Amino acid sequence: MKCNDINRILDEHSLTGLNAAERSELNAHLVDCSACDESVAAYEVLRDEQGARPAPGLLHSVVARLPSEAPSRIERTFPIGWQTVSGIAATGAIVMIAVFSVVGQQTLEESTPASVIAPGLSADTIDNTGVQELSPRQVEIPPAEFIEGQDFVALPSALPGVDALDRVTAWIFYMWSCLHCYEFEAALSEWIARQDPNAVDVIRVPVQWNPVVELHARAFYAAELLGVSEQVSEAFFNSIHERGESLASRDEIAVLFARLGIDGQSFDDAFESDRVAAELESGRRIAARFGVDSTPTIVVDGRYMTSPGLAGSHERATAVLDRLVARASGDRQRAFDPERSAACDAARVLLLEREDCTSL
Repeated sequence: MKCNDINRILDEHSLTGLNAAERSELNAHLVDCSACDESVAAYEVLRDEQGARPAPGLLHSVVARLPSEAPSRIERTFPIGWQTVSGIAATGAIVMIAVFSVVGQQTLEESTPASVIAPGLSADTIDNTGVQELSPRQVEIPPAEFIEGQDFVALPSALPGVDALDRVTAWIFYMWSCLHCYEFEAALSEWIARQDPNAVDVIRVPVQWNPVVELHARAFYAAELLGVSEQVSEAFFNSIHERGESLASRDEIAVLFARLGIDGQSFDDAFESDRVAAELESGRRIAARFGVDSTPTIVVDGRYMTSPGLAGSHERATAVLDRLVARASGDRQRAFDPERSAACDAARVLLLEREDCTSL
């Protein structure tokens, strides 16, 4: 078997069709011809890896299957065909695999904290044989790199008057019958508990998209008025999602309040009060103002909106919230101008209508 024969075999992709005698002749030729040996090795590498994604240890396995020493000079020349192309392609593929393996590994080990690689994945699970494959939503981006339009959205304009508040406000839009709200509640409650009440004001706003959830919203505001909002919220979530109760009528809701020690008269007074009616109207307006169309949704300072659906997980959603609260606080500090504030106060006293004072 000669070099031209091997060139033809590789061009026709018929290497695997050789019989035992032909294979013996091929092996005998490869012992004496380093150029053909390299071409056959490259062909086998590309054939084995064609269509497959790089696997852990690929670089090492590729190197192990190539000749240990590259020929110093190729004495035989062949027409430009599969051998020439395959040699170039194999060399390029090996270089690219080596670069991606080494650079990617170095980047993860040197610049990425173990805590942000992925939930449940420590740096110890990544070794020299390759990087464990992760889906895009598993890879945790450091807080400084949260992406607008992916992890949160910037609202076109802030709620009128929000700049006059002395604290950053987080509006939480939810409903007790929402399974996603129920599943997010534990992480959300932990996030709320971490906030400084002197710096962040958290306001829960139950949505009112149909008669049943409007009844639930009325119950929410009645519970706030009676000082049992936390107990009622927990009871609603558990009744609906653990016991399968609908709580779709006023009578069923009254029974739930009674189980928490609220007598019928107190419940009726709160449920039908003007205060609750005003809260319901305010909640409808603010949800419409922000364009809330899904739950749970959180709006930070009237400027930014996020949700577990946008962020990709409950934990990531609370990390995004931390970042948005910090950004909103920074926006406020940068926007504060004592001289401009004093001038606007004077303008209000004089009942002057000045456009640059409308946001203060």
